[in-house]
Amino acid sequence: MRNQVRHLTRSTLTAACLLPATMLLTAGLAAAATETDAPVESRVPVTLDGVALIAILLGFGGLIAGLLRHRHRLAREAKAAAAAAKAVVEESAAAAAKSVPPAPLPTPSQL
Repeated sequence: MRNQVRHLTRSTLTAACLLPATMLLTAGLAAAATETDAPVESRVPVTLDGVALIAILLGFGGLIAGLLRHRHRLAREAKAAAAAAKAVVEESAAAAAKSVPPAPLPTPSQL
Protein backbone atom coordinates (compact mmCIF):
# COMPACT_ATOMS: atom_id res chain seq x y z
CA MET A 1 0.00 0.00 0.00
CA ARG A 2 2.79 2.38 0.86
CA ASN A 3 4.54 1.87 -2.48
CA GLN A 4 1.28 2.52 -4.34
CA VAL A 5 0.82 5.83 -2.57
CA ARG A 6 4.44 6.75 -3.23
CA HIS A 7 4.06 5.88 -6.92
CA LEU A 8 0.82 7.89 -7.22
CA THR A 9 2.42 10.84 -5.47
CA ARG A 10 5.46 10.80 -7.74
CA SER A 11 3.41 10.50 -10.90
CA THR A 12 1.06 13.27 -9.77
CA LEU A 13 3.91 15.62 -8.92
CA THR A 14 5.66 14.81 -12.18
CA ALA A 15 2.55 15.59 -14.18
CA ALA A 16 1.89 18.73 -12.13
CA CYS A 17 5.40 20.02 -12.83
CA LEU A 18 5.65 18.99 -16.47
CA LEU A 19 2.33 20.46 -17.56
CA PRO A 20 3.07 24.11 -16.66
CA ALA A 21 6.63 23.77 -17.96
CA THR A 22 5.35 22.44 -21.28
CA MET A 23 2.76 25.20 -21.51
CA LEU A 24 5.38 27.89 -20.83
CA LEU A 25 7.76 26.40 -23.37
CA THR A 26 5.02 26.24 -26.00
CA ALA A 27 3.97 29.82 -25.30
CA GLY A 28 7.58 30.97 -25.50
CA LEU A 29 8.11 29.24 -28.82
CA ALA A 30 4.90 30.71 -30.18
CA ALA A 31 5.89 34.18 -29.01
CA ALA A 32 9.32 33.85 -30.59
CA ALA A 33 7.74 32.78 -33.86
CA THR A 34 5.34 35.74 -33.93
CA GLU A 35 8.04 38.28 -33.07
CA THR A 36 10.00 37.49 -36.21
CA ASP A 37 6.96 37.71 -38.49
CA ALA A 38 5.31 41.03 -37.80
CA PRO A 39 4.33 43.04 -34.74
CA VAL A 40 0.96 41.79 -33.58
CA GLU A 41 -1.10 43.47 -30.91
CA SER A 42 -1.86 41.37 -27.90
CA ARG A 43 -5.40 40.12 -27.65
CA VAL A 44 -5.10 39.65 -23.90
CA PRO A 45 -5.89 42.96 -22.18
CA VAL A 46 -4.18 41.90 -18.93
CA THR A 47 -0.46 41.84 -18.36
CA LEU A 48 1.01 39.38 -15.89
CA ASP A 49 2.97 41.25 -13.28
CA GLY A 50 4.71 39.81 -10.23
CA VAL A 51 1.58 39.66 -8.09
CA ALA A 52 -0.36 37.75 -10.75
CA LEU A 53 2.46 35.24 -11.17
CA ILE A 54 2.66 34.69 -7.42
CA ALA A 55 -1.11 34.16 -7.31
CA ILE A 56 -0.88 31.61 -10.11
CA LEU A 57 1.94 29.76 -8.36
CA LEU A 58 0.02 29.74 -5.09
CA GLY A 59 -3.02 28.39 -6.94
CA PHE A 60 -1.01 25.55 -8.45
CA GLY A 61 0.55 24.85 -5.06
CA GLY A 62 -2.90 24.68 -3.48
CA LEU A 63 -4.13 22.31 -6.17
CA ILE A 64 -1.17 20.00 -5.66
CA ALA A 65 -1.51 20.10 -1.87
CA GLY A 66 -5.22 19.30 -2.10
CA LEU A 67 -4.54 16.42 -4.45
CA LEU A 68 -1.90 14.99 -2.13
CA ARG A 69 -4.24 15.35 0.84
CA HIS A 70 -6.96 13.54 -1.07
CA ARG A 71 -4.61 10.70 -2.05
CA HIS A 72 -3.37 10.28 1.52
CA ARG A 73 -6.97 10.23 2.79
CA LEU A 74 -7.86 7.54 0.27
CA ALA A 75 -4.84 5.48 1.31
CA ARG A 76 -5.82 5.76 5.00
CA GLU A 77 -9.41 4.74 4.23
CA ALA A 78 -8.25 1.77 2.14
CA LYS A 79 -5.95 0.65 4.93
CA ALA A 80 -8.76 0.91 7.50
CA ALA A 81 -11.16 -0.98 5.21
CA ALA A 82 -8.60 -3.76 4.71
CA ALA A 83 -8.08 -4.05 8.46
CA ALA A 84 -11.84 -4.16 9.06
CA ALA A 85 -12.31 -6.82 6.38
CA LYS A 86 -9.53 -8.89 7.89
CA ALA A 87 -11.14 -8.65 11.34
CA VAL A 88 -14.50 -9.72 9.91
CA VAL A 89 -12.96 -12.71 8.16
CA GLU A 90 -11.12 -13.78 11.32
CA GLU A 91 -14.26 -13.32 13.41
CA SER A 92 -16.41 -15.33 11.02
CA ALA A 93 -13.78 -18.08 10.84
CA ALA A 94 -13.68 -18.26 14.63
CA ALA A 95 -17.50 -18.35 14.81
CA ALA A 96 -17.65 -21.07 12.15
CA ALA A 97 -15.10 -23.16 14.04
CA LYS A 98 -17.19 -22.91 17.21
CA SER A 99 -20.52 -23.72 15.58
CA VAL A 100 -19.43 -26.88 13.76
CA PRO A 101 -20.39 -29.89 15.90
CA PRO A 102 -17.79 -32.61 16.24
CA ALA A 103 -18.21 -35.62 14.03
CA PRO A 104 -19.98 -38.52 15.77
CA LEU A 105 -17.89 -41.54 16.64
CA PRO A 106 -18.58 -44.59 14.52
CA THR A 107 -20.62 -47.33 16.14
CA PRO A 108 -19.31 -50.90 16.23
CA SER A 109 -21.69 -51.91 13.44
CA GLN A 110 -20.23 -49.21 11.16
CA LEU A 111 -16.73 -50.53 11.62
